[in-house]
Amino acid sequence: MQISADFARHAGDPAPDCLVAVRLVMTFRDFCAALKLQPIRTGAMHKPIRKIVLVGFRATGKSSVGRLLAEHLGVEFLDMDQVLTERHGEISRVVAEQGWEFFRARERELLRELIDRREGVIATGGGAVLHQELWPAMRDSGLVVWLTSTLELICQRLGSDPISGSQRPSLTGRDIRAETAAVLA
Repeated sequence: MQISADFARHAGDPAPDCLVAVRLVMTFRDFCAALKLQPIRTGAMHKPIRKIVLVGFRATGKSSVGRLLAEHLGVEFLDMDQVLTERHGEISRVVAEQGWEFFRARERELLRELIDRREGVIATGGGAVLHQELWPAMRDSGLVVWLTSTLELICQRLGSDPISGSQRPSLTGRDIRAETAAVLA
């Protein structure tokens, strides 16, 4: 498995809310080695990363990579879309009945709740980065990793995923390719 990721973290940035991005393409094993990610429950002398927050556009692999990271680290995996669905029902239904504003408020509440957890791997929803007021708290709570992908691969994943319709309602009302291209532009 290859991972294409942009790592976003506070690294002495001149602006406190600035996210520093470094583009990497590597295997999962190399990804863990590069970050010196070791299972958290070991007796290692160094202070391990206790929480990883995965952010990125829809279908960039946050859930897939998150499950692998959590398993590797021996910590809980939390998928925001799954938790939101368990609490409020299918995301497309919530958006249709309550609107995007209501959904984004529930997303913001859950993100705040998960940021406050001590450890784990969190796959945020695609809209989590819209909550800029929570960026400093996300960054301070652990390592924030921004996953990216190509337009073609995102469209392929969205088109072939049987739950995309219920989990990923349209943001603009356009077809998958036009919407994804417009949002990523």
